[in-house]
Amino acid sequence: MKTGTAGWDTMRTQEGLKAIYEARCSRYEKHLHAGMDTTSIILKGHLFVEELLFDILKLHCRDSGLIENIKLGFSHKLNLVHAMEGAI
Repeated sequence: MKTGTAGWDTMRTQEGLKAIYEARCSRYEKHLHAGMDTTSIILKGHLFVEELLFDILKLHCRDSGLIENIKLGFSHKLNLVHAMEGAI
């Protein structure tokens, strides 16, 4: 069992990720369905993944408002989340 602030941060992050997933799940199901063409699935999926990456970044910020105006591309968001979370 983890103790100290590292354990608390892990618990807070896991709870935050679960909340993000639950909040977005119905939206993804609404916009991604079996009848879609491959290109639409790929494009929408890419946008949804990018949105999730940004949510994860904000989860790790003390003041998430400060990151809102930073223009980060997909690869920057992916690399930052990878650096914070490790290999997924």
